[in-house]
Amino acid sequence: MRWVALLGLLVGMGLTVGCATLAKTDKEVVNTFAQTCETDMLMMSHSWNYFWLADRQMRLSEWHMR
Repeated sequence: MRWVALLGLLVGMGLTVGCATLAKTDKEVVNTFAQTCETDMLMMSHSWNYFWLADRQMRLSEWHMR
């Protein structure tokens, strides 16, 4: 009986929500794509520096800690 109630609840939620929340305008799609490309380029430069060990070491303290 629980399975039937759970299934009914899930089907009911699926029918009430629909696909309206996934729709984007063309302008929103272009904006999302531009933000994704910008983030990818920033991360690629970071990964490139990490690969060649070109990043500075992190210095949390100016004193030598043991």
